[in-house]
Parts: sequence; structure tokens; C-alpha cells
Amino acid sequence: MKFLTRRQLLLLGLAAGITARITDEYNRDRDFNQQRKAVANAFNNEPENIIDIAYNLEADWETEIAERQEILAATSLRYPTVDYNRDKSKWMIQSCKLAVQQYKTGRSNPKYDGELTFLPDYNANFTSYKQLASFQIEEEIVENYWQLRESVLSEDNQDGMMGKTLHDAESKIREIVQRIAQRRHRTPLYIGFVITSAKSNIIAFRGTQTQIEWWRNLQATQKEYLDPITGKQYGWVHEGYLKVMRNQIIDTLIETVRQLDPTVPCYVTGHSLGGAIATLSAMEIALRVPEIREQIQLYTYAAPRIGDRTFAQAHSQLIPNSYRIVNLSDSVPLVPPIKINNYFTKASYSHVGQKWSFAAQFGDVLLNHVVDTYRTAIEAEQETMQEDPFEGMM
Repeated sequence: MKFLTRRQLLLLGLAAGITARITDEYNRDRDFNQQRKAVANAFNNEPENIIDIAYNLEADWETEIAERQEILAATSLRYPTVDYNRDKSKWMIQSCKLAVQQYKTGRSNPKYDGELTFLPDYNANFTSYKQLASFQIEEEIVENYWQLRESVLSEDNQDGMMGKTLHDAESKIREIVQRIAQRRHRTPLYIGFVITSAKSNIIAFRGTQTQIEWWRNLQATQKEYLDPITGKQYGWVHEGYLKVMRNQIIDTLIETVRQLDPTVPCYVTGHSLGGAIATLSAMEIALRVPEIREQIQLYTYAAPRIGDRTFAQAHSQLIPNSYRIVNLSDSVPLVPPIKINNYFTKASYSHVGQKWSFAAQFGDVLLNHVVDTYRTAIEAEQETMQEDPFEGMM
């Protein structure tokens, strides 16, 4: 089995996110082609109608653009009650980097217990903190550890009953070995941690690292987001991210949060996939542990869109102190698309959080996205607050 590189998976993920509306646009293109034929016919047979036909074509695209602008404009978010803090942001992006190193160390050393003090980027900023928990998620791993050789039987040796018997036996053996060669197993992988001190708490999640995580990113289907206590609906969210949160993280998260001091700030942070998980984690904490709600501050980096307008607005009401930091040259924050409307999925997506941005262009999709690019820019204090022209704050 040939494994894709992380760069290939990122490109695939972006392509899938951008083309999630392929069927819808195929239909639109089909209609456009029919209209284009009408334009050609008009040139030849009805030149007096060509202006009306051209105007209608332009109007179709204007309608599509207007619908997307309307979704953005209708997503009104609360202004934070606490100002964005550059020093805290530097701390949060360092935490995201630690979460990546925690994952890599655990992947290479099965005996590693998730302890942060052993990691290369553990520094004086973290020495006053006590590690309360690590988050692990189980992922399916496919190992391809035995490549099969070509058949040892030539065509000449396959004549006759004996040759056929040998060939059938070899085929059966090869079938068995093929199954062995692609052994599948589930393994726990680190995705984040919780640390606490007398002054603050930090909950951090890493970005995408595995193939199945990239595949999960491709899911653009949505699922209802229901209040786990009251059952109230808070819009619709990305199904893949919600599954990770509700199926694998939530128990450890809430059990640990209940141990935190509710009188000090609780920072929730994540990069890329970790930004999506952090966004949902902040919502879960606010609903399940209301005594700590006022202390939550959410810092996400390179995060994709998570849910629809209803979810974004509900999230903003519960967690106003939310900050979304993006590289303007990074394509990941642009997916999933604002609007998806095809045979498979009908959905809309809106961002949460006050937008802070910088521009770092390295001419490569992966380099524009990785956590080190964000860390370098934030440590240099290059990010500035930027309001999107169609997304409102209130």
C-alpha cells in the first residue's frame, strides 16, 4: 500500500474542501453551457437578444455571490470583552507546537506517557504548570511490512495438472500473505493536553498529522449540534470534528476541566485540526461546566470553518473572547466553502472568533500552513486585527 505524504494529503484536503460543491457547480456549468449555446445561436439568428442573454448569465453569478455575502453578513459575532493579548498568543502557539511534539514522540516511542517536560520546545514558560491530562484518540493504522514477489512459476511450468495445482496453491498462499502484508490495527495517538497553574489553565490541541485525520477533514457533511444538557439545538457543525470530540475526547476533557480553578483564565487553543477541536471543546466546556464559562479564552490558528451561522452566533454568545489567527496565504481557513449545495450535501459554514491575520507566503501550500510558520509570525508580532468586509461584529 502506497502512503501519501503529508503535503499530498494537504493538497488533497484543500482540493476536496474547495470542490465539495462540485455536483452543484456541474449542474450550473451544464446550464451555463446551454446558455452559451443560446448566445451562439443569438449571434447567428437573433442578434437583437444577445444583450439580454449576456445580462442573464452575469445575473446568475451575481445571485450566487450575493447569497454567500448574505451568509457572511448575517453572521454577527460579539466583540470580545477581553482584548487580544500578543504575549498570551505567543504562549498558545508554543502550546500547539508542544502538542505536535507530544504526538511525534508518542508515535516513535510506544513507552512514552505524554509527559511534556521531555519535549524539545518545553521551556521556562511551562515550568510553573502541572500537567493534569493528555488526550489520545484511537486511529486505524495500516502496516505494509512485506512486499510480495512476482510469481515463481513461469508460463511454461503451468502446463498440465501438476502445473495447475502448483499455480492454484501459490495463488492461495499469495492471497493469505496479501492479507498479512496489510495488517490493520488501532493505536492511541496523542492529540493534546491540559496543564494548570495558580494563574491560568491551558488546554491545547495539535494539528492534522495522520492520513485518517486528513480524510476526516474532507468530510463536509454536517450534524446537529445539541446542548448535551438541555438538548437545545445550536445549529449544525462539521460531522467529522464532532465525532472526534464527542466520541473520543469529551470524557477526559470534562473530567479534567472539573478539576480546574474556575477563578483563573482558561485558555483553549489549537492549530489546524486542533483549532477545530479547540473550538468545539470551548463550546462543550461552556455548556457542561458553566462555572468556568466566563474564564474561557479561545485562540485558534489556521482553523477551518466548523459550523453554520447559527452555531457561530451561539458560540459567540457563550464564548465572546475568541480569537482566530490566520495566515492570509494559508488556504486551510477557506474550507469548507461558505456554501455547499449539491446532491450529497447542503450546508453553509461560518467562522467564529475575532480575526487577526498576517501574510507569510512561501510559495507552497504546506509551508504556508504549518505551525512553525504561525509561530514565527506571532513571535515577531506580525498579526493585526482585521474585520472581514462581510462578517460583522456586534
